[in-house]
Amino acid sequence: MRKKRKIIIEKIVRYIAQSDIESITFEDLARAAEMKRTALYYYFTSRELIFFHIWRKGWMTLWAGLRPLVPLLKTAPAREVLKQAMHAELQTLKNNPELIQALFRLHQNKWWWAEIAEILPAKTLEKAETVRLKYIRFYKTMLKKGMQSGEFRKMPLQSALRAIHGIVWGILRKENPIDEVDEKFLLELLEHVLLKHSSKP
Repeated sequence: MRKKRKIIIEKIVRYIAQSDIESITFEDLARAAEMKRTALYYYFTSRELIFFHIWRKGWMTLWAGLRPLVPLLKTAPAREVLKQAMHAELQTLKNNPELIQALFRLHQNKWWWAEIAEILPAKTLEKAETVRLKYIRFYKTMLKKGMQSGEFRKMPLQSALRAIHGIVWGILRKENPIDEVDEKFLLELLEHVLLKHSSKP
């Protein structure tokens, strides 16, 4: 069943990446999976459950890209960690464009989370949320280190986080293919916001 679920999710990811989340029906997902509604119901009992599996897979994929860089938080300058993190993020986006696009849509429209909270055990939700929090904690640690060392200019931590994710996730709003994103330009944008000299004219 696990293998079949994986195949179903892969097919549905492509559909969600290009669709309006709020208007998607269970029937739409069945068609995307090339299955009858009753057949899809055997594997997933609701559209919210499908959303959850994709959301969880998306965050696990993003975290898998950053996790190898965790040791650098203790050994490398924050600016170098930022550079390596942006390289890892872009590789993840380029290797999994539809999954990350689907994650972006699901995360921006998280009304379905209340529904899934009534379906799945709290421990299952907490475990999935832990992965997302590890991803966020990585950036928080990097930013704190950079501000303390003087590499990054001091600003509210949440503002710095929004700047990073606003720029990186903003890629997903563009019509241009992710493969065409210039990594050097992306890093320059982030450094313009974060580095101490960025406030100078």
